[in-house]
Formats: sequence, C-alpha cells, structure tokens
Amino acid sequence: MATIASFKIPKVVNEPNHHYAKGSAQRDGLYKALGRLESKAPLEVPLVIGGKEIKNFLHLSPAQPSRPLLESRILFQCVPL
Repeated sequence: MATIASFKIPKVVNEPNHHYAKGSAQRDGLYKALGRLESKAPLEVPLVIGGKEIKNFLHLSPAQPSRPLLESRILFQCVPL
C-alpha cells in the first residue's frame, strides 16, 4: 500500500457545558440574547419553495405560564402547513 501524504488528525474537543446558574456570566448572556431577540419580535419565518418565499402568515403567541405577560404578544409569524 502506498502512502500519498502524511498528516495528523487533530484531537477532538467539545465545547464546555454551561450550567446557567443564577448570577453566572452564561445566564446573564443568555438573558441579554433573549432580550435582543424579543425586541425584534414579531419574527417572520417565510416558507420557501423552489426559491420563492410564501408569506401567508399565521400569528402565534407562546404558551408560557411562567411568563404570562408574553401571552398577549406575538413573538413570531409563520406559514401554516
């Protein structure tokens, strides 16, 4: 068997697991990211078929008992299937 090239496979390393404990930097970053996302609401999620966007949107509200103020707010719009 011939050798065409020699190389070394890099060691596989996973990203660290975050636990999002209260007061942690990861949790604060998560809440900031969610705040930025909510400030852009409602998000439009078009259906793309053959490169054409279909935007017959259905308005959906989240069902989050822990955050009742969001119940009346539209977070995203999507095309029903």
